[in-house]
Amino acid sequence: MELKPQPEMQLRTFTYRKYASAWIVILFFVWVFGVMAQVTIMWFPFESPMETRTMFILLLASFGFGIYCSYLVIVNMTAVLLLDEQKITYRDRYVKVSLRWEDVCEMTTRWIRGKDGRAIYFKLGLRSIDGWEELQRLVIERASLKEVIKRKLPIIGEMIVHARRSEQ
Repeated sequence: MELKPQPEMQLRTFTYRKYASAWIVILFFVWVFGVMAQVTIMWFPFESPMETRTMFILLLASFGFGIYCSYLVIVNMTAVLLLDEQKITYRDRYVKVSLRWEDVCEMTTRWIRGKDGRAIYFKLGLRSIDGWEELQRLVIERASLKEVIKRKLPIIGEMIVHARRSEQ
């Protein structure tokens, strides 16, 4: 009885940097302390119902924005991209998405999209992933992508904006 050698499973992990969404959290603090505090100081005590209603609307807008910032920070601290021989997997605290290499058809500035419309979203941009150059190279290699077009995009840096899978 002959033992067949098992194909090596090379699993590479790419993690988001902790400060990838720091700019939106800073924007939240600017909003709360720059706008909300100034409006409160300017209008307090609220003498008319219109001022009270406006302040309540601003407070609700801040509350929703704060929840979104908290969500981004939690996702940022737990987001991981896993690459192996069969698939690419994105996982964070709330979401897990896997896409087989055979299904990878096109890369754009924000997602890798499969034929059936499922997608792995890079909402925070590739620069916020440790080792993004290696990830880019591995995706091109593993998915057998051709006609790869890379562009230098402002803020984000170099990204694959278009690629096709070789037809076999």
